[in-house]
Formats: sequence, structure tokens, C-alpha cells
Amino acid sequence: MSKTRPIGKKERIVQYCDLGIELSLNLLIFILPFRHTATIRSFCILFPVLLWIVKMVLQRKLLFSRTSLDLPVAAFFLWGLISLLTATDLRYSINEIRGEMATYFLLFYLVINNLGDEEKIKGIIRTLTLGVFTLSFYGIMEFLQRENRALLDMVKINSLTVDLGVYLVLTVPVIFILHGLSNSIKEKAFGSIIVLVSVFALYLTHNRAAWVAFIAQVILLTGIKKKWKTLLAVISMVFILMVIAIFSPVKDVLIHEVPVPSPTGEMVGRETALSRIVIWKEGIGKISEHPLTGIGYGKESFKKAFPDNPIMLEDKGLWHTHNIFMEIALEIGIPGLIIFLWLLYSLTKTLIKGMGLMAGFGKVLMTSLLVVLTGFLIRNQFDYIYIDDTALLFWLLMGMGFAIILKGQGMELKEKRIG
Repeated sequence: MSKTRPIGKKERIVQYCDLGIELSLNLLIFILPFRHTATIRSFCILFPVLLWIVKMVLQRKLLFSRTSLDLPVAAFFLWGLISLLTATDLRYSINEIRGEMATYFLLFYLVINNLGDEEKIKGIIRTLTLGVFTLSFYGIMEFLQRENRALLDMVKINSLTVDLGVYLVLTVPVIFILHGLSNSIKEKAFGSIIVLVSVFALYLTHNRAAWVAFIAQVILLTGIKKKWKTLLAVISMVFILMVIAIFSPVKDVLIHEVPVPSPTGEMVGRETALSRIVIWKEGIGKISEHPLTGIGYGKESFKKAFPDNPIMLEDKGLWHTHNIFMEIALEIGIPGLIIFLWLLYSLTKTLIKGMGLMAGFGKVLMTSLLVVLTGFLIRNQFDYIYIDDTALLFWLLMGMGFAIILKGQGMELKEKRIG
């Protein structure tokens, strides 16, 4: 009868490191939407990275798995550095590359190489579920306490920081699909309640772009599942909600206006959709003036490069291009945009391939992440929210998908490059 080999000191330290990484990522995914948590957020990223390094030292090997995103990520980061040559504010762009771009990719690889266990990922998704419920419930309560105000404004005034609409677009599909996989009736019921609360909160944001993104997600999901009756029900529900919105007593549900000066100097209302068209035209013109390396990485580069721009002066909200592809092209040039499209192509291809090859939890996770990616990109066609908390959440979620792929959970795969 064989005896179980006792766990050595190094192995025990590695186990503690794994536990520390898992707990840190759980805390990170919960606190991301809240204000005044920058210090905790940084700790929840840097501390696991330190533990990851400790693991590599103790095990005397490089714990770094290759993925289909390695080349586009490296190329995008390198081109971001090259764009510093023409940055309007060099110090600002360096800080943005270090604090934003590098952090996103660092978190992605941290998750990939340390979180391949299915149960750990399920635990993080449960934590995410709790965070979504907290955020949605808090927002609904704020809305009910005030009159004629959009929930999104309430959230920003108080203790929460992210665009609630894009946060829900990123999270609700994961919760809905994965809780549906559970064998527990209580867990399914709990997940369904949270999804309903979140969808109601999403409606109350009066964020039209988020509505469009979410509807597209539902249509994509029902198309993947070939649930045509469900698709018809969704279209009918959308029609009903539009009718409710049109006749809602809450002001400005579908029509959003900002005050701008008329040619006579009088302040008049302009639909924000028209404002988008105005800034898009301006953005295209500015891109043509800086096509190679742009004006410098960072969302505020537009404001720094063109402080006297008349469009920005008449509408303070138009201090960036309000489109993810246009913003990237303006910040780091058209080659940077091409590399970013390459990155998105590789990401999409890998998720689709994983969805086709995997079974069980892995297949469901790939499906939910493909739906998340679609909604996130659609939402970012009308704004630029690939920053800060939402970008961190996006890459954390994508990292969980790649971690499952590389560990072969749900399918026969060797540790090799996927995609």
C-alpha cells in the first residue's frame, strides 16, 4: 500500500500563493465598480503578480503559457511606445501606457497562468454575481428616491464609478449563461432574479447605446442556441419596452439633448446622437492630420492636443471621439488601429474555436465571453469606455476564458498555442 508523499515546504508556499492570487482576484472583480478603491485595486493586481513571481522562483520554471494573442498584444504595446514620439503630452501618455494598457495585459496574463481551475473560475463568477446585484440594487434604490433623473447620473454622483450600462453589458451574459448551467435549483433561481434586477437597472440607465448592445447580445445568444421562439419573444419585448419608454413619465427617456449655442448666441438643445456625428467628422479630420503615430495614447489626448477646438468648447462632453476604433486611430495612428483589429480578430477566433471544441462549462464560458465581446464592442461604437474599470473587467473575463482553454478543461487539449 503506497503512502501519500508529505507536502514539502516549497509546495505549501506555492499553495498559499495560489490561494492569495485567487482571493485577490475575487476581491478585485467585486470592487471594480466602486469609487475610492484605486489603492485596493492596485493591491489586488500587484500582490498576485508578486505571488506569481514567487511561484516561478520556487518552482524554477517560467509559468507563462503562450496564446493566440501574444503577437498582437506585443505589437500593440510596441506601437503604443512608438507613438510616444509624437505624443502631445509625453508624460501623460507614458503614464497611460504604464497605468492602463500595460495593466490590462498584465491582468490578462496573470489570470491565464494562475486561474485555470474550473472551480476557482466558478467562484470568481459567483463573486461577480454578488457585485452585479449590489450595483444594480443600489442604483435602483437611488433612482426611486429621485425624480426625473437617469440612473446612470445617480450612480456617478454617489459611491459608484463605472458606466452602469457597459458594466451590465459586460457581466449579465456571463451570469445568465453560467447560472443556467448549474444543477442547483436555488442557484438557478438566484441567478435568474439577479439577471432580472440587472436588466431592469439597465433599462433605468436610459443609456440607449447600452440598450442596443444588450439587445444585440440577446439576439446573438438566441441565434447561437437556435432558439427562434425566444428570439421572437425578445423582439416583442423590445417593442413593448420602446412603447413604455415613449410614454414614460420620466423625462428624456429616448431623447437626450445637451445645450449648445446657436448662431445667434442663444442656447438651444442638440440631440446627443447629432453630437456624435459632429465629433466623428472632426475625429476623421484629425486622424488624417496624424495618420501614422497619432497624438499620444490616452483618452484625454484629444483635449490636450486641441484645447481650443470649437466643437469641444461648445459641448464640454465632446472631449474625445466617442468611438473605440476612431479613438485608437487618433491616439496611436492607423497602424495602431490595424493591430488592435488584429487583436480582436485573434480573440474572436479563439473564442469561437473554443466554443466549438469544448463541452460543458468550457463551452458555456466561451459562449458567454463571445456574447460579452460583441456587446462591449457595440457599446464602444458610441463612446470610448475601453478604459479604467471596464477595460480591467473585460480583460479579466477574457483571461478566465483563455485559462480554461489552455488548461484543457472540458476538452482534450495539450498546452500549446490555440487559435
